[in-house]
Amino acid sequence: VGESLRVQFVFHTSMFAVRRGADLVIHPGAISSSGLSEYFRSGSRRFPIRFRFGSQTALGLTVHLPTGWSVVTPELTDSIRTPFGSAHWGWHDQGSVLSVSMGHSFTGEEIAPINYEQFQRFLDAMEEKDLREIEVGRADIALDKRNTESTENSDGHGEKTMIRKGEDR
Repeated sequence: VGESLRVQFVFHTSMFAVRRGADLVIHPGAISSSGLSEYFRSGSRRFPIRFRFGSQTALGLTVHLPTGWSVVTPELTDSIRTPFGSAHWGWHDQGSVLSVSMGHSFTGEEIAPINYEQFQRFLDAMEEKDLREIEVGRADIALDKRNTESTENSDGHGEKTMIRKGEDR
C-alpha cells in the first residue's frame, strides 16, 4: 500500500445534542461508530472475513458549553484491545469545555471462521461503548446529579433509590 488516505474536517454548530427534559444529551459515538457489527451478524458464516487494508478512525471533539452549564456524566477513559483491532474512548470537562476523544483501529487481517464469534463480540462491545451518552445540564443541577448515585432496591421491583455520596442508606 502506498500513502494512506487521511480525511479531516472541522465544523461548528450551535446545537449538537438532543434534549432530555431540562438537560442535553450528546452522542459522540454516532459520528465515528463503525457500524460493522450489523454486517457480520450471521452465525452460519463459513468463509473468512477479509479486510484488504487496516484502518484507523479518530475523533477529537471539543464542545463549548453555554454559560451556566456543565457536564453531568462522570469523566471516562476506556479501551478495548484484541487481535482484530482496538478502540478507545475518553472524555473530560474543564469548566465550560468538554473534550471527547474516540478511536477505532482494525488490523486488516483475515478473520478465520473459527474466530468469527470473538470478532463479533469485539464489534458488539465497540458498538455498545460507541453508544454511550454524555449528559450536560445547568451547572447547579449537574453538580447535584453528579454527586448522586442510583442503586437497585433489594425488594426485586427494580425501583431506584437515590443515595447522596457520603450518606448512609
